[in-house]
Amino acid sequence: MIPRQGPSQTDVYDKFRRLNPPEFMESTDSAVAEEWIKSLESIFCYLHMEDADKVTCAIFLLTKHARIRWESARVALPTIPLTWETFQTVFYNKYFSKDARAKKASDFLNLKQGTTSMTEYILQFEAGVQYVPYIAQDDTSKGEHFMRGLRYEIKRDVRMLKVVTYGEIVERALMAQHDEQGIDRDRQQRRQQYFQRSQAKGQSKKTDSKGTRPEEPRDNGPPPR
Repeated sequence: MIPRQGPSQTDVYDKFRRLNPPEFMESTDSAVAEEWIKSLESIFCYLHMEDADKVTCAIFLLTKHARIRWESARVALPTIPLTWETFQTVFYNKYFSKDARAKKASDFLNLKQGTTSMTEYILQFEAGVQYVPYIAQDDTSKGEHFMRGLRYEIKRDVRMLKVVTYGEIVERALMAQHDEQGIDRDRQQRRQQYFQRSQAKGQSKKTDSKGTRPEEPRDNGPPPR
């Protein structure tokens, strides 16, 4: 057996526990299962953990029904050391089915900004693109698909700048939305000023129409001869 390089296994597990990783009990919501895996991967990356340690730590966090289901699935797996990729495959087959992932991909491909803010649209795009690898792994395709879902007025402004990379398109789209919001505020202010002037003119005309009537001549008797 090759001796372990770097920190001992006990040290690694102690550091992992101190970061308070979440347990996984059971869930019918695929988003909960996916979030659990992602939270673990963030810790694994931070600690620079080896593949075998990832699997051991993940299994340790399975509780109640989740542990029972894992032990049942583990019997059918080869006796060779498990990899983190194998663990994820088994886990997702139980809690994040292919149909659920296909639905996520379909939602992403039909994603439009609509009335949502640019920040919210970016978050939805980033969350969904991972389910469509052929777009996620190609920066040009990623940028084109992002721009395709933008509102027309923002898309128009971004196209005029002729940016190419996904990062540039996102940056210009944020700037374009900021400009559009400034234009909308200016229009609103002008409408309000016009409305106030119209009201003032209307009040002035009403005041003129209610002016005093001309004084009638008084009767002073017959004119002198």
